[in-house]
Amino acid sequence: MKTLRALLMILLVVAVFAAGFGYGRWYGKTAGGAAQTGGRKILYYVDPMHTAYKSDKPESLRLRHAIGASLCGRRARPAPAGEAPAMPMGTIKVSPEKQQLIGVSYGEVESGAEAHTFRAVGKVAFDETRIARVHARVEGWIDRVFVDFTGQLVEKGQPLLTLYSPEMLATQQEYLLALKSKDMLKTAR
Repeated sequence: MKTLRALLMILLVVAVFAAGFGYGRWYGKTAGGAAQTGGRKILYYVDPMHTAYKSDKPESLRLRHAIGASLCGRRARPAPAGEAPAMPMGTIKVSPEKQQLIGVSYGEVESGAEAHTFRAVGKVAFDETRIARVHARVEGWIDRVFVDFTGQLVEKGQPLLTLYSPEMLATQQEYLLALKSKDMLKTAR
């Protein structure tokens, strides 16, 4: 059952491919290999970005036929009296009713300063390369804080806090006592 279903799918794919290939060969191109142009003679091909560039080869250029070739890239002649004026090639006319529906409005250009509000989503973060962590390597507690809030700028050498540590106080007193006894030994000699 599965093999029969797979065989039918393969036959269907082959039939669709053959039909598409035959259609393209029959209707797609003329005997000369050029695209059909509805019986009109091809004058030249024009680059849509650079209309001055013309070529006899269709390298992704647009066709220019003998009919209407004189108006390509030029303004149309004025219409005779009683008719609507001719518009340049490529111009789209929008009726006044549709202009009102889509909100077209006319006005004079004025120069002046205007205040605009700009709203955006963002994330404020610290520059991690400028963050320094200070670790006290002794036991104690903070006595006074000189930097009161987060984000306050701190200069180099500015005190941040005072720390009271009985361990450091004892070490400081021992150091001062050692300096004093060193001076006493110098004077005794």
